[in-house]
Amino acid sequence: ELVFADTKGEPKNGLAEVERLITQEKVVAIIGAYQSSVTKTASQATERLKVPFVCSDASSPTLTQRGFKYFFRASPNDASFAKDQIKFLKDMKAKGKKIETIAILNENTEFGSNVAKEVVKAAQDGGFKVVAEISYTANATDVTSEVGRLIQAKPDVLIHASYITDAILFTKTFKEMGFKPTAFLSFAGYIEPAYLPAVKSDGNDIVVRSTFALDLGKKKPLIAKVNALFKKKYGTDMSENAARSFTAPFVLADAI
Repeated sequence: ELVFADTKGEPKNGLAEVERLITQEKVVAIIGAYQSSVTKTASQATERLKVPFVCSDASSPTLTQRGFKYFFRASPNDASFAKDQIKFLKDMKAKGKKIETIAILNENTEFGSNVAKEVVKAAQDGGFKVVAEISYTANATDVTSEVGRLIQAKPDVLIHASYITDAILFTKTFKEMGFKPTAFLSFAGYIEPAYLPAVKSDGNDIVVRSTFALDLGKKKPLIAKVNALFKKKYGTDMSENAARSFTAPFVLADAI
C-alpha cells in the first residue's frame, strides 16, 4: 500500500513528514524525494529510525557520502553528470568548435551548490577555464543582475543547474538581454515537461542532462510498453523524473 506525503519542497517538511509516515502510518520504507535538500533532512530521520530510504530523484553526490546504512540511490549523481557534460564539450572542441571558457550558474541549495562544485572539478580536469561562478536563490523574481554578470564574463559555454521556475525566468531574461553562448548545457529544470510549453522556441539549442529518453524503447521494448500505459493514464509521455520515480519502487520491491 502506498502512502503519500507532500513536503512542498521544504527540507523541514521532509523531516517532519518522514517522521509522521514512520511513527503514525507505520510505513516500512520511504521513496523520494525530488529536491536534494529535502532528501538530505528526510533521510536523516530514516537513518535515525532505521527505515530504508530509496532515493529516486535527488542527485547531490553528498547524499551517499555520509556513511548511512539505510540510504540507497537508484539513479546517477551529479558528479557523473558533470563529467559527462565536460566530455560532451571536449567532443565538440575536437570537432572544431571554439570552446575554452565556462560560466557556471546555479541555484544555491544542496542540489545547485554541489553541481557547481562538481562542474568546476570536471572542467579543470578537462582543461577548460571557469570564468564565472554565479549562485542565486531558486525562487528569485528578477535575475537581470546575474545575467548581466554572465554577459560581462563572455563565456563560450554556460552550464546551469536550476529548478523549473528559475529555468523559465532565466530563459526569458537571456532573450531580453541578448545572452547566447556557443553552447548551453543544463541540469534538472530544463527537462521538466512544463518548461518548453512556457518558453516555446526560446528553449531551442539548450542541452540538458537526462537519465532517461524514450528512444531507449528501441533497445528495451518494455520501456515503450510502460510509457504507453503511462501516457494512457496521464496523457503525456514519461519524463526523466517520472521514469526515475517509477524505477525506485521496483528496486525496493526486488530488495523485499
